Amino acid sequence: MLLKQQLDVIDTLRKCNEIRRPVYIRGTGKGALLIFNELKNLGIKVAAFVDIKGDRHTFLGLNVLPMESVYRSSQNCFVVCGQLNMNVYFEVRKELESHGLVERKDFYNFGYLGFSFARQDDKTILQSNFTDGRARYLSVENKTILFDQLLIIPNSTCSLRCKYCATGVQYAARKVFDSKQTVEDYDKLLSICKTKVASIQGGEIFLNPDLSNFFGLFAEMKNINNCEQVEVFTNATIVPTDEQLAAYSRISLPKRFVISNYGLPNVKTDKFIAKIKEFGLDYRIHPPDFYWFHPGDPRKETGYTVDELKDIINRCTKFARTTTVMDGKFFACCQQVHALYDKSIDFIDIRNINRSKLENEIYNYMFNKESYDFCGYCRGEYENNEKIPPAEQLQ
Repeated sequence: MLLKQQLDVIDTLRKCNEIRRPVYIRGTGKGALLIFNELKNLGIKVAAFVDIKGDRHTFLGLNVLPMESVYRSSQNCFVVCGQLNMNVYFEVRKELESHGLVERKDFYNFGYLGFSFARQDDKTILQSNFTDGRARYLSVENKTILFDQLLIIPNSTCSLRCKYCATGVQYAARKVFDSKQTVEDYDKLLSICKTKVASIQGGEIFLNPDLSNFFGLFAEMKNINNCEQVEVFTNATIVPTDEQLAAYSRISLPKRFVISNYGLPNVKTDKFIAKIKEFGLDYRIHPPDFYWFHPGDPRKETGYTVDELKDIINRCTKFARTTTVMDGKFFACCQQVHALYDKSIDFIDIRNINRSKLENEIYNYMFNKESYDFCGYCRGEYENNEKIPPAEQLQ
């Protein structure tokens, strides 16, 4: 569900295309890649990328222009910023404004489109407890917690064995969790917070033999309206059944499937899409991953010092964007969670805490801890981290 201001800027960008006013993307990092794919899906043509020196000849098949050359013709350009780090965006905004560009007129920060911090104004972010990475993905006002995305995991089994799986599922026990209990845990959490996106993930969820029942129970949650929309993440190796899709269709919120795009031999993307279209269900193809960031190894700690862990968590674009409920436990991040969830001590035990205390526990857990035990197995996710081939399979 896009915000009105995001829909307005999409309309503006389309008008720019119509009158041949160039649309540029500021930056050439992961945020720029995400924005480029979103705009492409929306049918919006991007003229070029813009960076500090423009020393990169091309990016995604388009020229990378030096910023100064674009600023000299600022009356004829519309700049879309792709920075994922809010603090970086503040710096970029000063730079753009110093050249006479006006926010929400000549440039706009999209974040992740649907997963953006755009609905929080700058004052809300800067006045919250954190001005580091956590403020990018959590809105806190009078201790009301709003997550950008809150994952629910009905099973840890997966049909792939990706060598560098970010959640460590390749080393996890293959489990299917009780559907009723899993939904009750999630519903209890939603009684004290809200989320922009309820993300149903595995493993691969279509390996879950009780999935139809799970979808039915999810649709009947008391606090389901504390979600704005629902997404089901799948690798499309398994085509869903009529019973599963009928149960999923009962969820009253805006919903869609997110299909990862790895091009492996056992992926059945075309058949998967054809099947869900029979039920009139929406989907999007996850932007092609040209690379992954190295997630670390859940079998071996990184050896980072306490200060290094604090620095990583402040720069990480993953942290707090993927808060997770799994087997009765709430985790601040999904990184390595499948491999480590039964070993970790840094979680909130949803089942064994009174609802009256849960909100304060979640608040303190998210905002008063500087790092977590599972961070010690993770390298963080940010632009300068080691890049690796996506979905490389273990033999």
